[in-house]
Amino acid sequence: MEQQIPHDQFEAFLTMWIDSYKARGVGSYLALDGSWQQDLVQLVRSRDDGWLPLTGLPQDDKHEAHMRAPLLVDLIVRPDTIPLWLGTGIDERLGLAIFSSLDISDLRLSLKRFQSVMLPDAEAPAFFRYFDGRTFDCFVRTGFPEQWEDFFEGIEGIAAVTDVSVGWTNYVCRNGGVQIGVLNGESMATEWHDIPFEPPQDDTYAIAKPFRTIGAHQYERLMACCKNAFHIEITNFILKAFPEMPECENPDAILVFVAEAEKQAIALEHDTEGAIFLWCVCAFLFGELFFEDPDLESHMKNQNLDIVARLEQLLEAANADMQNPHVLDLIDTQETYLEDVDGKKVAFRNRSGKQLPV
Repeated sequence: MEQQIPHDQFEAFLTMWIDSYKARGVGSYLALDGSWQQDLVQLVRSRDDGWLPLTGLPQDDKHEAHMRAPLLVDLIVRPDTIPLWLGTGIDERLGLAIFSSLDISDLRLSLKRFQSVMLPDAEAPAFFRYFDGRTFDCFVRTGFPEQWEDFFEGIEGIAAVTDVSVGWTNYVCRNGGVQIGVLNGESMATEWHDIPFEPPQDDTYAIAKPFRTIGAHQYERLMACCKNAFHIEITNFILKAFPEMPECENPDAILVFVAEAEKQAIALEHDTEGAIFLWCVCAFLFGELFFEDPDLESHMKNQNLDIVARLEQLLEAANADMQNPHVLDLIDTQETYLEDVDGKKVAFRNRSGKQLPV
């Protein structure tokens, strides 16, 4: 869980790969999460070239796509996006670097096959966040040859930042299987290994149209994998935000603590990812039974606010003394939208005042 190579080397390796693929006539693209990297989305969409939304139809005006829609960005045309992407993408595992012989329009169509998928016992398709490094890594690790070949059609390789790796993780589909290459932070060499797979239990996998399917067996394994990755994400935040605390000398113990704190939050019906994340951080800072502490009662029993807002207020009050930038960034999520008499709209973060695209 401890990162072993500096941020600037992530960019150096990516630039090297882009140049190498370009020499072979292969393009380099970024599948970008529009919900969590809004500054980068605004930068990308400020110019007309080098990007397409990963939602909608080919004939739709791309500028009409929602501001938080995922994007596909041509990294050769738009190298300006790389430092800003990695600035947050490294720590939050957001975005995939995709190396493909397809042009941006055809790659977009290929990826859209997995934009929505059918889940077990579901009557309607579900939005599939494959461009989230945590989700993608688990999707690949729980997949099987037919599914891998389907997803990697036209794709020569994918690079992502995941918590399984100490640096970049590379994914290549070869001869019906997927190999994962993990960048070793000490030798700066990529160590490759094959992914084992479990065939679909009902042996009925097919490339369903218009929506691909995730079977019950894979879905169960994928969710367990994603849950563990979520625990690692929270653990990494704690390690990054509070390195001076003695508990951070034992990351594995914090990982166990986070898993138990999540169970406690869910038992109290605080089961969204946002609530669980904040709950675990509060439990780490204030103690496992912080919600019963009479000194914190004014925050925890404010029925006018939902649990996320209550936890944010608690952390905000504590941060008045700590002045921890990581905590400020974590709780800076509440937004205000204003519209003046001439119809001009403004959106901003309540705590930092950071302006948002409308």
